[in-house]
Amino acid sequence: MTRQDALNELNLGGKPANEEIEQAYSRLVRRYPPEFNPEKFQKIDDAYRFLTSLPDMIAQLLSTSAGKGVSLSDFRLEAVLPPEAVDKALASLSRSVRMSALWPVGQTARKGNEKGNIPF
Repeated sequence: MTRQDALNELNLGGKPANEEIEQAYSRLVRRYPPEFNPEKFQKIDDAYRFLTSLPDMIAQLLSTSAGKGVSLSDFRLEAVLPPEAVDKALASLSRSVRMSALWPVGQTARKGNEKGNIPF
């Protein structure tokens, strides 16, 4: 099974987001419950696991029963960092750069404070 086969099985096209994959899977499971359509449900479930589970995707692509070559596009992962995480990382980096410019490594914040203790 390729990514395109899995997308076709879930009636999806293009580059769907994880939410769209989840919604399509839920919709099709309600339409084809395993009690009444076990073959169709098995195909839907395999397609869903292929799209959402990296170990299943790798196992299916590398199996001898696949019969097709493996391309790099089958292993492409898209990771998007939340903007808050990026902002936090940039702020932390900026602070550490400013601190290192003010106090080079090995110096304390106050002159004559060799032990690093700040008297109150």
